[in-house]
Amino acid sequence: MSCECESQCPTATHCYCIYTYEDGICVCVCDYPMVLPASARAPKSLTSMVDLCIKNVELADLAAALDSLSDANVLIPAARARTKVSLHMHKIPLGDALSKLGLLTDSSPSPQVAS
Repeated sequence: MSCECESQCPTATHCYCIYTYEDGICVCVCDYPMVLPASARAPKSLTSMVDLCIKNVELADLAAALDSLSDANVLIPAARARTKVSLHMHKIPLGDALSKLGLLTDSSPSPQVAS
């Protein structure tokens, strides 16, 4: 069984699927409201390997799901909160996935502020 939106939620307009390698669990959330099930909220480290399949999901909703999955606090740039995201990432550390999405964690280096 594949942990992808196309196979788990074939008719959904909005979907994200998260597969965690350390426990072999696939969780898919199809259409709104985008609420990660409580059973999937066992905190993972930023080095945990994951697959992500994301289809037309607002970055704020995705950040909220990844925040509840991660043992770090996930932060989102306010200007990008309503940006729609669609992509696939395969066997990538959770922290790298967050970076590729433009999300930060409370352990990320502070951005440099121009003076």
